[in-house]
Amino acid sequence: ADLDVGVDLLAVERALRESALEDELYVAFQPQFSLRQNRVIGFEALARWRSHLLGEMPPDIFIAAAERSGHIGQITRLLFRRSLIELKRWPEHLFLSFNLSAQDLSDRAFILGLLDQIRELGIAPERVEFEITETAVMVDQEMSAAALEEMWKAGCRVALDDFGSGYSSFGYINRLKLDKIKIDKSFVREVHTNPVSREIVAMILTLCRNLGLSTVLEGIETESELAALQALGPDVVQGFFFGRPMTASAALA
Repeated sequence: ADLDVGVDLLAVERALRESALEDELYVAFQPQFSLRQNRVIGFEALARWRSHLLGEMPPDIFIAAAERSGHIGQITRLLFRRSLIELKRWPEHLFLSFNLSAQDLSDRAFILGLLDQIRELGIAPERVEFEITETAVMVDQEMSAAALEEMWKAGCRVALDDFGSGYSSFGYINRLKLDKIKIDKSFVREVHTNPVSREIVAMILTLCRNLGLSTVLEGIETESELAALQALGPDVVQGFFFGRPMTASAALA
């Protein structure tokens, strides 16, 4: 059965050790939609695990367990390759956005290995975007900056995820090489009811425009949320209103 959030992390770590992860891990894809172009422009790859021991696992829980138990590198490598193979089947104008963990970012050789996979499969690097979070960057700022430098040199793009959910987000815009900012859904969900949230989102969008960064508004679920946000002129939107995470074949269709 599915586990709730009070799940025992040790049980999850044990399942990670005892499972054939190659068979149980899969990727779901959620569309990113350009309001200006009125079309899907890319997909975010989302890690999923259907454990034969524990059932379908919540991603935040199994990723946390994988980071603690040292399985995260194996999971990232495996799912990144699968995501790239799907990307190869998509039309050229679509990109793939892929999340990296703190441990992934703190290992330069690991990052170079991911970049090698892009080259091996003959994919244009600008079609690959790496998503990082502020919390991941904070773990080892120096190594993270070096990893991002490698991604940039390879021609890939970098997005800062969950912007506004941490304490020092604005400092990262200044220090890191970024292409895109994803504004945290906690602000997005309140824009149509809370004037303060609306002002914060409007300010971040203006700042990003002035700095030449593109923006994604995450977590849009209803028409009223979209209507309130559309007036602020975001570049790209993502959320259940435009498409739930879906299988590779549904994404291709």
